[in-house]
Amino acid sequence: SPSANIVAYSSNVNNDVTLFNRKTKSTLGVFGGNRSTLSKILFLNEKEFLVSGASRTINLYKLK
Repeated sequence: SPSANIVAYSSNVNNDVTLFNRKTKSTLGVFGGNRSTLSKILFLNEKEFLVSGASRTINLYKLK
């Protein structure tokens, strides 16, 4: 994230993205729906991020 408090990573073979709070060491959520191997995760702000992969699809996710 822009503040570096939230980390996103590809967390399993299903190409899910896990968000992790670096300060509290807690998982904020797991986001699925990615159909191919992930290549990029880009935070737009503290609550929204984009994920892209080999399928050339870009998914937008939002934290509530």
